[in-house]
Amino acid sequence: MAATATQPRTPKAPRWGSKNCRAKPLLEYAIRMGYDIHPNGVPKNAVEVYGMQPIYKIYKYPNFCNNLKNLRSKTAGLKAAATLEDAAIARQINKFPICQWVDVGVGDQRVVYPRWQGHTAQYLLRLDIKMGKLEYFSPSKLRALRPLYRLFPLRVFETTSTAS
Repeated sequence: MAATATQPRTPKAPRWGSKNCRAKPLLEYAIRMGYDIHPNGVPKNAVEVYGMQPIYKIYKYPNFCNNLKNLRSKTAGLKAAATLEDAAIARQINKFPICQWVDVGVGDQRVVYPRWQGHTAQYLLRLDIKMGKLEYFSPSKLRALRPLYRLFPLRVFETTSTAS
């Protein structure tokens, strides 16, 4: 019997979009990040995208082109929807802006201080707590360490430092 050389079988491509398909998420990411677009803003043609990753080549070229076209249109729709949502959120924020100052109390008891959320002092306190300073200092002594901390009443600072 004559021995015949057999060609190695190429693995069958997993179904596009199945959980074993690694090409679709890679292509979605490339489209979302704009890797399928030339620096001058012109989209790359299907041949250029097909050659970007070796994993794309396990799919037949006509099927890949169809999948690329579908993903590009889907991504364009999602980007358009996200743009509309961003505009709606911006309008809502402009209608109801968040006051950067907290005003508490009446008359002689009135206290005005900056909003804690998003303030630099909040970030610095998180760093101080991570560094373990709360083990060595009480909240009132820790508050005395930084001038930014003293912008806030002791009550706000103590509540935040013990909650973290």
